[in-house]
Amino acid sequence: MVHTSLDLESALAELPSVFSGDLGVAPSSGLGTNAERAVADRVAPKILFFGAGIPPSEVEQVSAAIKAKAPEAHFVQISPSEIQVAGGHGPDFDVISKVLKEKFAKLA
Repeated sequence: MVHTSLDLESALAELPSVFSGDLGVAPSSGLGTNAERAVADRVAPKILFFGAGIPPSEVEQVSAAIKAKAPEAHFVQISPSEIQVAGGHGPDFDVISKVLKEKFAKLA
């Protein structure tokens, strides 16, 4: 499932609830799979992906808020240097996908 938050305020307001199973919380961004699904068809996420541009202080705030309500949650962030090492130049979505899949596999 995808629940897209575009700023820190919405991430802190929405993601802890969604991760803890409150599926009535729709993404205020209007983006993601849960934005279009009926509440009965929504699923709670297990992993949160932070974009490379998210500052460490915001990653820490959001992660802590989610862990307080959903201790089993996992968090992944990739850096521009990881993309470069994997052969990407700039926002190369194929390489980003490859790096993310590798990180997600380590969590399984």
